[in-house]
Amino acid sequence: MLRSKIVRRGSALFAVAAVSLISWACGNSSSSTSATHIYVSDTGNSRIIRMDDMVATNWTSYGTVGNGVGQFNQPGYTVLDSTSRIYVSDSGNNRIARFTDITGTDWTTFGAPGAGVNQFNNPGQIAFDTVGRIYIADTGNNRIVRTDDLSGTHWTTLGTLGAGTNQFKSPAGVFLDATNHIFISDTGNNRIVRVDDITGTNPTTFGVMGAGSGQLNQPTQVVEDTTAKIYIADSGNNRIVRIDNVTGANFTSFGTLGNGGTNFDLPQGIATDPQNHIYIADTGNSRIGRIDDITGANLGFVGFTSGQQTFQFSQPRSVTFR
Repeated sequence: MLRSKIVRRGSALFAVAAVSLISWACGNSSSSTSATHIYVSDTGNSRIIRMDDMVATNWTSYGTVGNGVGQFNQPGYTVLDSTSRIYVSDSGNNRIARFTDITGTDWTTFGAPGAGVNQFNNPGQIAFDTVGRIYIADTGNNRIVRTDDLSGTHWTTLGTLGAGTNQFKSPAGVFLDATNHIFISDTGNNRIVRVDDITGTNPTTFGVMGAGSGQLNQPTQVVEDTTAKIYIADSGNNRIVRIDNVTGANFTSFGTLGNGGTNFDLPQGIATDPQNHIYIADTGNSRIGRIDDITGANLGFVGFTSGQQTFQFSQPRSVTFR
């Protein structure tokens, strides 16, 4: 059976095939969510999971390992557009996959390996702006890509390798707020970057390497809640972080290393629902967590044991809902 673990390539985190993984059997303290469906990139099992709630009602899986129709290779991040079409960064296949529903209807892919136009190297998080353009964290190419659609129309990039202005090192995450400001998890540089647009106007950064307040270690995903507070999967510090804005005001964190009830192991994915509940892809522990708020209230998990059967994950990298 396929198993995976987290390893480092340089200063970035990736899920790769392996023979052992961390497991923890657990129950759930919160048995319902406000999400209609929860979607998980079950990376180590090369599939996408959909479930109705945090007790895994109506568990459905889609995908097998490979590079054909309905196949993935270490899928990194899953997101839904405004019409609920499902987009997956098929990281190991260096492409983006899109389909209409969890059965794979209208399967379409975009991208090929490389560093040129319409090419990706280990693509990460996907996001959309208010007019529906697609943004992709092209992690291995150290850049953010914007395209109008999955045909590559108006392909535009931001970023080169480095630690300076409009430079990135293995950026894993991208998110757009309601005014189309772009937030980037600049993973290898241990910081969050915000720019006004794809040209890189008005760059602002938050974070330096470390484990204290105002510090990050391998941040992999960034999102906002309905009040515009920013949440970060601070993977290398095995915690999630909340700040009021990109200045880092009111820095708050939750989680420590481990596999118990208030612990995480390299959490790589984070999402918030309309009620601002927080969902966490606890990657190293092969489970999905949910808390009511940054205090950890009503913490619950799905992922009773690690594996590839029903109610099991292998190194999930993202969680989202619609």
